[in-house]
This record gives sequence, structure tokens and C-alpha cells, in this order.
Amino acid sequence: MWWGDEDGGSSPGAWEPDILARRDVPTDVTMDIEGFRDGPELDVRATVCVEFGGTSRNMRVYVAQILDHHLASIGYHRNAFRQIAIEDVWVEANSCVNVRAAMSLKAEDLSQIPDIGLVAWAQEPLATGPAETYQATYVFDPQGIGTNGLESGDLSGWDYVTGGN
Repeated sequence: MWWGDEDGGSSPGAWEPDILARRDVPTDVTMDIEGFRDGPELDVRATVCVEFGGTSRNMRVYVAQILDHHLASIGYHRNAFRQIAIEDVWVEANSCVNVRAAMSLKAEDLSQIPDIGLVAWAQEPLATGPAETYQATYVFDPQGIGTNGLESGDLSGWDYVTGGN
């Protein structure tokens, strides 16, 4: 995440070349995420799969609830992490594992439901970083799955990756 130039290297210019170089590297891991809200309770499920012919592996799966436009008054308000669940799983080739997380939304989250997002990623289960990330996925407004533009190819809402927002 980009918090500004004062933090010693997390601006897009520092990490974007690495992401772009790895973007087209194939992976045998796939992921999907969905969330179901019942009042303040959010039931989240991330599905992690290793494709047929892939390599069975142990992975650490992170599932995070984020809130966009959080603390807008201080300038770094895009997609703030609000809560996270972590689970280590073993996934055999040609199979999937569901990682479930029960999260309770706070009043601020509930007042901005369309700005609630879910992010999940699977990576090497190392005690310290950096760790190889195998796959990641996201969804905004968990009850409006598919409205974030990625599926249609409209990435205009994601220009903050290059520092645009």
C-alpha cells in the first residue's frame, strides 16, 4: 500500500516494476472470495485451489475486510484494512480448500456498505517476509459481487495502483 513518499520505498515507483514484471507469470493456484452480510455480521469464504497438474502445497491464506474512503480527512484513505483472518492450509493438486472467517462490522463500516471490500491472498507460510504470493482476489460490496469492473475489463477504478488517486 502506498502511504506516501516519507515511508522509505512504498510509493508505486518503488514496487510497481516488480508487480508488472510478475503479472504475467503463470500460477497453478486460483482463488475466489465471497461474503454474506446479515446485519453487522459478515460471513466470508475464500476458496483456494491448485489446478490439475499443479503442485500440492501448504499456503498461508489471509482474508481481510477493508473499507474504502476511511479517514478521508487525513489523506491516505483508500482501502484501509479493518480486520483480518489468517489460516494455514494444505491444498492438494486438483482440489480446493475453503477458508472461512466470521467478521463483525463496526458502525462506520455499516454506514458505508458500498465501500466495504474483501481481499484474500495465498502465500508461502513463512515466519518472516518477504514471502512468495501465489494468488490474490478481491470483491467490493460483498452483496454486490461482480460490480467492481474487473470482470468486465473496466479497470478505471483501479488507477490508484499507479498512484493516480
